[in-house]
Amino acid sequence: MKNTDSNYDELGQYSEVTSEKLDKLVTNVVKLLLNKKVTIATAESCTGGLLSELITSVPGASKVFEIGVCTYSNKIKHEYLGVPKEYFRDYGAVSSQVAIAMVDGLQKKSGADICISVTGTAGPGGGTREKPVGTVYVGISCGKKQIVKLLRLWELKDRSRDNIRMNAAYQIFKFLEHMLYVMPETLPDKAASSKREKKTYKDVLQGLVPWKGDNLAQVIRKIIFLISVVIFTVCLFMIIDYYWENYKNRQLGNDIRNKYEQAELYNSNAASTEPDNIGDNNIQVQKNWELKEGAKMLLERNKDVVGYIRIPDTEISYPIVQRRQEEDGNEYYLKKNIDNEDANAGTIFLDWRNYFDYVVEGTRVLDNSQNLIVYGHEMKDGSMFGELKNYKEIDGFYSEHPIVELSSNYENYKYKVFAYFIIDSEDETETKYDCWNTLNFDNEDHFYDFVNNARKRSFILSDVDVRYGDQLLTLSTCNSIFDTGRFIVMARLLRDGEDPETGTQNPKRNDNVLWPSVYYKWNENTYDPEAEFEGYPLTTG
Repeated sequence: MKNTDSNYDELGQYSEVTSEKLDKLVTNVVKLLLNKKVTIATAESCTGGLLSELITSVPGASKVFEIGVCTYSNKIKHEYLGVPKEYFRDYGAVSSQVAIAMVDGLQKKSGADICISVTGTAGPGGGTREKPVGTVYVGISCGKKQIVKLLRLWELKDRSRDNIRMNAAYQIFKFLEHMLYVMPETLPDKAASSKREKKTYKDVLQGLVPWKGDNLAQVIRKIIFLISVVIFTVCLFMIIDYYWENYKNRQLGNDIRNKYEQAELYNSNAASTEPDNIGDNNIQVQKNWELKEGAKMLLERNKDVVGYIRIPDTEISYPIVQRRQEEDGNEYYLKKNIDNEDANAGTIFLDWRNYFDYVVEGTRVLDNSQNLIVYGHEMKDGSMFGELKNYKEIDGFYSEHPIVELSSNYENYKYKVFAYFIIDSEDETETKYDCWNTLNFDNEDHFYDFVNNARKRSFILSDVDVRYGDQLLTLSTCNSIFDTGRFIVMARLLRDGEDPETGTQNPKRNDNVLWPSVYYKWNENTYDPEAEFEGYPLTTG
């Protein structure tokens, strides 16, 4: 039950409420009303007149209590308080919109300084999944200000009707008590007609900071104001710093991208994924691996550079680094840019355990890992791996961007995306799929078990075939569906002579997605393990 209105808030229940505590609280609220000479009125639904009963039980309440109405039915809410009928249809009687409309109508009818409206579900019946028993909305008007509060009384251990009504009353009067303590001696609308005098600098300062002669309420109000100013200033600084850092990160990325592309223009050798066969009798001659011009430029900047990644026609175009140290290999570049400076955006990096065109003196001395794992942050401004989420969120994005271009410091490669899905990085249940920990495959069965687990989780089912021997590329980034979620885009190396778009143009939505177990805490488990499933290798491949 979310609400984005700035005048909307939530109140919970934190202590046991008794009749004695409630009576003592109401007595104090009435005394404050008398001292402030402030009048009050109530319009009640689920509390059924309890607020007005409690107020009028205090001697002297007649001087401040204007009217109390029990508008229990929607008909009376509409006819007496003017709540629009469409509100009941669109939002329901138990809603912030109805609470505000009730308090607005009450203020117009009564003219009281403070007006309170209450609408909710006290039980035992009437609750729903979205609005369980104990959902109570309170409308409050004070002068020209109107706000609404949500009482989360479904969190009570004792959710009996009487206890919910008593707790609702207690929370309302507690809020009134706090409000009256910090309320100025004269309400703004009452002071509007008084003669305004020109204030001096001292008057302004005296109104903002604690001053000799201030009473306790004034001191508290001023301290709260000063704390709010400090918090606002800190938050403003953090917001400015966030956007400034994002701007610098984009500028750095654009600068590196332009220099890399210019350097790559000097490369005369075409991309190749296999050693050259030269000479008679098809004798295989060892290839001499030479640094690309773009790689030379990047290595001068950072010795950890191992390649470059690009998804055409997107923001994703960045160097890839690899810190080959077990203790911090997959952590260091989370908060460091390519120049080793602190940066929230970090740098795109290869898993420290991977081998990717590992070359010594012109010779590749180790075979590449069969599954390359590349990590990057999902930045809100779309930088780094921020656009990967578009595979899931934008229709047609996959068909328009099926290819990932991955270059080492020596060669250019292309990978074709075949799956994208969400996993739980801390999953230890039957849905566990730690694909980032599989860098090589023991045998054919191991390979197909791995890629078919990806297909079961994928949001789409494409016609891109995956076969044993294909090298894989796994892109991993953050995901906000749950705290430990990771969004994965998985691709396989483009085969010699293969059309890059084959199998990518007519993907079908996967109606039987296997989500991690944590997802089912808030969503219905619709996965059917017995449903028909076409795994790899595809018969159409």
